[in-house]
Amino acid sequence: MIFCFSGTGNSRYIAKRIADELHENIIDLNEKIKTNNYSSIETGDNVILVVPTYAWRIPRIVSNWLYNRIHWGKTYLVCYELW
Repeated sequence: MIFCFSGTGNSRYIAKRIADELHENIIDLNEKIKTNNYSSIETGDNVILVVPTYAWRIPRIVSNWLYNRIHWGKTYLVCYELW
């Protein structure tokens, strides 16, 4: 499962490349956040998070959404941050 948040499109490009190689689906966090979609998501074993870095961290809007909406279970989280 790949979560993607992109401001300019760079993170979305990277997420698409990763998804194509791994044959995974991308969950567009931009769309979920903008539409106030707060439905919970059950993750699988692996989660890839592709987001830009703002002031040495992921955007607060993304971290707030993730921590309050995801049921992590047994998850291995990989973060790709674009500098």
